[in-house]
Amino acid sequence: MIVKSWTDPEGRYTFAKVKIGNRSFCIGTVYAPMGPKRPFFLQFNCLLTEIGASQYLIGGDWNLVKDAILDRTGPIDTANNADRALLGDVVLVHGLNDHWRLTHSTDKEYTFFVPSTWHSIQIRLFPSLLPGNGSHPRILYLGDRTI
Repeated sequence: MIVKSWTDPEGRYTFAKVKIGNRSFCIGTVYAPMGPKRPFFLQFNCLLTEIGASQYLIGGDWNLVKDAILDRTGPIDTANNADRALLGDVVLVHGLNDHWRLTHSTDKEYTFFVPSTWHSIQIRLFPSLLPGNGSHPRILYLGDRTI
């Protein structure tokens, strides 16, 4: 049962708080802006606080890499350090994590390719956030099924 939903008037996010049995969780998708991200990430933090779900499954395009060295090739991106740190704080406060990076701590695999005449860049776009620290396989409970 959908308990409540949230959408951004600019189309940047959609979230639904769902309850199955006695468990509530939130499913959401995010499309962060290309430009300055601070206002958006602060709004995202407030939204997660308002939702107050016990579990989250959040995917989308953050237009940001979590690690400027591991998650991209080409020149090191220092321009987004403040945004990267802010999103990292929001993720930490709400007990979320990038589970792919937790289980592939040094792997360099990418989800996006930018061709260029000077150099090509490959980027792993911090695609999903899940609850916990990756130490257990149960991420989200749907009745008797574990996803």
